[in-house]
Amino acid sequence: TAVRTLHWLGWLGEHESRLDATARRRIFGSLAAQLEHLRQHVEHHLDGNHVWTNLAALASAGLALAGPAASAFASALPHFATVVEAQLGPDGVHRERTPTYHCLLAEQLAGVVALNPSRVHPAAAARLEAALERMLAALPAFTHPDGDVALWNDSQRDAPVTPRALLTRLERSLPDLTS
Repeated sequence: TAVRTLHWLGWLGEHESRLDATARRRIFGSLAAQLEHLRQHVEHHLDGNHVWTNLAALASAGLALAGPAASAFASALPHFATVVEAQLGPDGVHRERTPTYHCLLAEQLAGVVALNPSRVHPAAAARLEAALERMLAALPAFTHPDGDVALWNDSQRDAPVTPRALLTRLERSLPDLTS
């Protein structure tokens, strides 16, 4: 549900203006129901990248959407900041030590930060921005010379988010890894 929500929010950010009233009502109605389900079923029992992604989706929805439910979702921001800090080491590496997860979670965190959480929760925003910088600084250690992830733990080639692609989307560059 969380991953689907993040994808829908990204899609809506680019296409919402082209929707007619019927499509808008159906999509936002479905999205609201899924977000409410997610809010009531955050995967605390699985912890790790699951709870991170659940809270990233709720926080993103709270920041990207308008209306009374949006503020309830935005209330996930401080909890998300706490989870992010708990799951990152001082070196900025996600505790699961899997390059694929690290890149995916950094992308989710970058998405929340890009939605300007400081307008709702300035203290949580500052914590999230600092965590993102630490995660991005750690990326070279997880990167194969071709820009894809190094194959440690559960990583896979051609994953949805590679270090090079993530940094390109964020308009940053990867240091030369071939020397």
